[in-house]
Amino acid sequence: QLAREILPAAQQNSRETGVDFDFTDEEASPEGRRRAVELFGWLYGFAALLWLIGFYLAIPLMVLAYMLRHRETRILTIALPLGTGTATWLVFGYFLHLPFPPGVLLEMAGLS
Repeated sequence: QLAREILPAAQQNSRETGVDFDFTDEEASPEGRRRAVELFGWLYGFAALLWLIGFYLAIPLMVLAYMLRHRETRILTIALPLGTGTATWLVFGYFLHLPFPPGVLLEMAGLS
């Protein structure tokens, strides 16, 4: 930090953000921004699914959507959502008996 204060402003990197990390050229490009927006879309979409349809349905549905988005093989596209749904239900529902809420839409439809 002392070197940054002493050096003239012309020699300093003008792209520094002032935090512990700096963006690379790839991350600052339009493609990098698109990937970041897509990533946050997946995260917020998953949170919305958890709230709307509940934990046990949202996880396999999210895995299925991700597999379809990235054009995986049919075997993986079918096996991974089934496997994650089964594993989620076994671990959290059957063995741990965690009472996850069913989701707003399921409660409104009377399916909870």
